[in-house]
Amino acid sequence: MTKGAAGGGMAKQSTARLSQSARSVERALALHREGLLDEANRLYADVLAGDPHHFDALHLSGMLSHQQGRSADALRMIGAALKAKPGAADARMNYGVILLALERHEEALASFDQVLTLRGGDAVLYYNRGNALKSLDRNEEALASFDRALALAPDLAAAHHNRGS
Repeated sequence: MTKGAAGGGMAKQSTARLSQSARSVERALALHREGLLDEANRLYADVLAGDPHHFDALHLSGMLSHQQGRSADALRMIGAALKAKPGAADARMNYGVILLALERHEEALASFDQVLTLRGGDAVLYYNRGNALKSLDRNEEALASFDRALALAPDLAAAHHNRGS
Protein backbone atom coordinates (compact mmCIF):
# COMPACT_ATOMS: atom_id res chain seq x y z
CA MET A 1 0.00 0.00 0.00
CA THR A 2 1.34 3.42 -0.86
CA LYS A 3 1.68 6.19 1.65
CA GLY A 4 -1.02 8.20 -0.14
CA ALA A 5 -3.49 5.32 0.00
CA ALA A 6 -2.96 4.86 3.71
CA GLY A 7 -3.51 8.57 4.29
CA GLY A 8 -6.70 8.47 2.24
CA GLY A 9 -7.99 5.53 4.26
CA MET A 10 -7.32 7.34 7.50
CA ALA A 11 -9.17 10.41 6.21
CA LYS A 12 -12.20 8.23 5.34
CA GLN A 13 -12.13 6.64 8.81
CA SER A 14 -11.93 10.08 10.41
CA THR A 15 -14.85 11.35 8.31
CA ALA A 16 -16.90 8.25 9.15
CA ARG A 17 -16.20 8.74 12.86
CA LEU A 18 -17.23 12.41 12.61
CA SER A 19 -20.44 11.44 10.85
CA GLN A 20 -21.19 8.80 13.48
CA SER A 21 -20.48 11.32 16.24
CA ALA A 22 -22.76 13.88 14.62
CA ARG A 23 -25.57 11.31 14.30
CA SER A 24 -25.09 10.25 17.92
CA VAL A 25 -25.22 13.84 19.15
CA GLU A 26 -28.37 14.49 17.08
CA ARG A 27 -30.01 11.40 18.59
CA ALA A 28 -28.87 12.38 22.09
CA LEU A 29 -30.30 15.86 21.63
CA ALA A 30 -33.64 14.41 20.48
CA LEU A 31 -33.72 12.19 23.60
CA HIS A 32 -32.68 15.18 25.72
CA ARG A 33 -35.59 17.23 24.35
CA GLU A 34 -37.97 14.33 25.02
CA GLY A 35 -36.87 14.31 28.66
CA LEU A 36 -35.08 10.97 28.37
CA LEU A 37 -32.06 12.34 30.16
CA ASP A 38 -30.33 9.10 31.16
CA GLU A 39 -30.45 7.80 27.60
CA ALA A 40 -29.23 11.13 26.22
CA ASN A 41 -26.44 11.23 28.77
CA ARG A 42 -25.26 7.76 27.72
CA LEU A 43 -25.05 8.85 24.08
CA TYR A 44 -23.18 12.05 24.95
CA ALA A 45 -20.76 9.94 27.05
CA ASP A 46 -20.26 7.51 24.14
CA VAL A 47 -19.34 10.39 21.84
CA LEU A 48 -16.97 11.84 24.42
CA ALA A 49 -15.33 8.44 24.93
CA GLY A 50 -14.32 8.55 21.25
CA ASP A 51 -13.58 12.28 21.16
CA PRO A 52 -13.13 13.93 24.58
CA HIS A 53 -13.04 17.39 22.95
CA HIS A 54 -16.26 17.09 20.92
CA PHE A 55 -17.78 20.55 21.30
CA ASP A 56 -21.48 19.69 20.95
CA ALA A 57 -21.28 16.63 23.21
CA LEU A 58 -19.46 18.64 25.89
CA HIS A 59 -21.84 21.60 25.67
CA LEU A 60 -25.04 19.57 25.61
CA SER A 61 -23.84 17.12 28.25
CA GLY A 62 -23.06 20.14 30.41
CA MET A 63 -26.57 21.49 29.93
CA LEU A 64 -28.01 18.09 30.84
CA SER A 65 -25.86 18.02 33.99
CA HIS A 66 -27.17 21.46 34.95
CA GLN A 67 -30.77 20.30 34.42
CA GLN A 68 -30.06 17.41 36.77
CA GLY A 69 -28.76 19.77 39.46
CA ARG A 70 -25.08 19.01 38.89
CA SER A 71 -24.07 22.58 38.13
CA ALA A 72 -20.40 22.19 39.07
CA ASP A 73 -20.09 19.30 36.58
CA ALA A 74 -22.00 21.35 34.03
CA LEU A 75 -19.61 24.27 34.42
CA ARG A 76 -16.62 21.96 33.92
CA MET A 77 -18.14 20.40 30.77
CA ILE A 78 -19.15 23.69 29.18
CA GLY A 79 -15.82 25.20 30.15
CA ALA A 80 -14.12 22.38 28.25
CA ALA A 81 -16.42 23.01 25.27
CA LEU A 82 -15.44 26.67 25.31
CA LYS A 83 -11.76 25.73 25.26
CA ALA A 84 -12.48 23.83 22.06
CA LYS A 85 -14.55 26.69 20.59
CA PRO A 86 -14.04 29.97 22.51
CA GLY A 87 -16.27 32.03 20.23
CA ALA A 88 -19.39 29.90 20.73
CA ALA A 89 -21.90 32.48 21.97
CA ASP A 90 -24.62 29.99 22.97
CA ALA A 91 -22.20 27.97 25.07
CA ARG A 92 -20.84 31.19 26.62
CA MET A 93 -24.42 32.24 27.47
CA ASN A 94 -25.14 28.88 29.09
CA TYR A 95 -21.86 29.11 30.99
CA GLY A 96 -23.05 32.42 32.41
CA VAL A 97 -26.43 30.96 33.39
CA ILE A 98 -24.67 28.18 35.29
CA LEU A 99 -22.36 30.69 36.98
CA LEU A 100 -25.49 32.57 38.08
CA ALA A 101 -26.94 29.36 39.52
CA LEU A 102 -23.69 28.85 41.43
CA GLU A 103 -23.96 32.45 42.73
CA ARG A 104 -20.75 33.47 40.96
CA HIS A 105 -22.32 36.73 39.84
CA GLU A 106 -19.23 38.68 38.76
CA GLU A 107 -18.11 35.81 36.54
CA ALA A 108 -21.64 35.41 35.17
CA LEU A 109 -21.77 39.09 34.27
CA ALA A 110 -18.39 38.82 32.53
CA SER A 111 -19.67 35.83 30.58
CA PHE A 112 -22.82 37.70 29.49
CA ASP A 113 -20.72 40.70 28.47
CA GLN A 114 -18.58 38.39 26.33
CA VAL A 115 -21.74 37.16 24.61
CA LEU A 116 -22.63 40.79 23.85
CA THR A 117 -19.32 41.23 22.05
CA LEU A 118 -19.64 37.88 20.24
CA ARG A 119 -23.15 38.25 18.85
CA GLY A 120 -24.91 41.24 20.28
CA GLY A 121 -27.80 41.10 22.65
CA ASP A 122 -31.19 39.50 22.67
CA ALA A 123 -33.93 39.65 25.28
CA VAL A 124 -32.78 36.57 27.18
CA LEU A 125 -29.20 37.81 27.32
CA TYR A 126 -30.26 41.18 28.72
CA TYR A 127 -32.59 39.43 31.19
CA ASN A 128 -29.76 37.19 32.45
CA ARG A 129 -27.37 40.13 32.55
CA GLY A 130 -29.94 42.06 34.59
CA ASN A 131 -30.17 39.19 37.07
CA ALA A 132 -26.40 39.17 37.51
CA LEU A 133 -26.33 42.93 38.01
CA LYS A 134 -29.23 42.78 40.47
CA SER A 135 -27.41 40.13 42.50
CA LEU A 136 -24.42 42.46 42.65
CA ASP A 137 -26.63 45.31 43.94
CA ARG A 138 -25.98 47.28 40.76
CA ASN A 139 -29.64 48.13 40.58
CA GLU A 140 -29.63 50.98 38.06
CA GLU A 141 -27.66 48.90 35.59
CA ALA A 142 -29.95 45.93 36.29
CA LEU A 143 -33.01 48.06 35.52
CA ALA A 144 -31.41 49.20 32.27
CA SER A 145 -30.76 45.57 31.28
CA PHE A 146 -34.31 44.52 32.15
CA ASP A 147 -35.65 47.53 30.18
CA ARG A 148 -33.53 46.49 27.20
CA ALA A 149 -34.86 42.93 27.47
CA LEU A 150 -38.42 44.24 27.54
CA ALA A 151 -37.80 46.54 24.58
CA LEU A 152 -36.76 43.45 22.60
CA ALA A 153 -39.46 41.12 24.00
CA PRO A 154 -42.31 43.04 25.66
CA ASP A 155 -44.03 39.81 26.75
CA LEU A 156 -41.04 38.46 28.68
CA ALA A 157 -42.86 38.02 31.98
CA ALA A 158 -39.76 37.17 34.01
CA ALA A 159 -38.14 40.46 33.02
CA HIS A 160 -41.29 42.35 34.11
CA HIS A 161 -41.21 40.50 37.42
CA ASN A 162 -37.51 41.00 38.11
CA ARG A 163 -37.65 44.61 37.01
CA GLY A 164 -40.37 45.26 39.57
CA SER A 165 -38.85 43.41 42.49
